Amino acid sequence: MPSVSAQEEILGFGNLAGQVVDGDTGQPIAGATMALLEEPSFYERTDLDGRYSVRGVPDGTYTIRIFKGGYDPYDVTGVEVAPDETLRIDIPLSKRKELPPEERPREREV
Repeated sequence: MPSVSAQEEILGFGNLAGQVVDGDTGQPIAGATMALLEEPSFYERTDLDGRYSVRGVPDGTYTIRIFKGGYDPYDVTGVEVAPDETLRIDIPLSKRKELPPEERPREREV
């Protein structure tokens, strides 16, 4: 029987899955990026239905960040990944608000 290191015996792996949608319309957001901010870092893009799936995440506590151009980034903290389980987290993104004219950077001629 092959020997197993103590770390391999303790460390388990879980999965993350979910869907990213527009918070106003509920429509799926394709091409959004889901990232785990802690090490080991994982990145996954949502498919055409706004779904993501990350397999083989070491058990532990993570922060997930979802981002896509035109939307405000969204962080989920305290995400507990457990061995041999799939945790589903659906994320609503809010459209990025346009700055009022007085707060926009001013253009200047060169």
